[in-house]
Amino acid sequence: MCSYFEAELKKWGTLAETFLKSAKFQASRIARGGNPNFVVSDTPLSEDEYDEKTEANDRNLAVPTLYSFFHGLELLLKGALSANSVLVKKNHDLEKLFNTFKETFPNENAIIDLFSQALDVKAMDGNNPVRKFCERNKLTPARFYEALRYPEDRGGQAFIHGDLKYNEADGAVFFQNVVTIVDDIMPLFVALSRPATASTTDYGCPC
Repeated sequence: MCSYFEAELKKWGTLAETFLKSAKFQASRIARGGNPNFVVSDTPLSEDEYDEKTEANDRNLAVPTLYSFFHGLELLLKGALSANSVLVKKNHDLEKLFNTFKETFPNENAIIDLFSQALDVKAMDGNNPVRKFCERNKLTPARFYEALRYPEDRGGQAFIHGDLKYNEADGAVFFQNVVTIVDDIMPLFVALSRPATASTTDYGCPC
């Protein structure tokens, strides 16, 4: 019989995992391919040939990959808080969610560190694409849900997504880190609900 805590974690975590796996798959493609946005060729390339050689790059995949990544993290945070009977507002403010998570689970240092890598913009390296994107658009993670889904905000101010693109080898390194965060965070999240004798690859709840 599932406890309320286990059932809530499973409900939210199962959906979160689908978004995070999607982000991981696309981020892996960018990282493995080296993220080329420019191609050197001895012969002229057709548009189709160029697209084939550069299809798995941040120009094409950065925005949808990061949307899936941050939405997956949002669902993990909401799941953990809901499971702990913390009232979660129906919005997408990653900053407030993360701060509430830290207050609610102060001893989950490994999870907090991984979320910090993804959400603490001020602590990011100056060349980090997400930091540059936030600085140019005057954003915080509270608005990622909007800024990664639409070309402009509700007031008609355009979002500029260029800093997330055309990052070549640095972009490949960045997206490899996205893969690492996804790989590391899911087992830790599952372990929140796991009895000591259970597997680390599935929720403690058997339902």
